[in-house]
Amino acid sequence: MSLQYLNLHKLLNESIPHLVAGLSGHILGAIWSCYRVSSMQSLRTIYQNQIVPEACGNHDLLGDWWDNRIQHAVCSIRFVLFNR
Repeated sequence: MSLQYLNLHKLLNESIPHLVAGLSGHILGAIWSCYRVSSMQSLRTIYQNQIVPEACGNHDLLGDWWDNRIQHAVCSIRFVLFNR
C-alpha cells in the first residue's frame, strides 16, 4: 500500500508543475493572439481613416490583406486554445 501511495505522490509532484506550466503557456499564447487581433483592428482603422484618404488618394493599395491577416490570427487563436 505504501508503494502505491509513494508512486501516486511522485506522479502528482512531478506532473502538476508541468501541467501548470503547459496551461500557463496556452493562456499566455491565447492572450497574445487576442492582443494581436485587437492591435491589428486599430491599425486597420487608422489605415482606412487616415492613410487611404489622405496619402493614397482614396485608393486602397492593400486590398483584402487586412482580412486575410485577421483570419490567420484567428486561426492561430483556435490552434492555441483547442489543438494542444
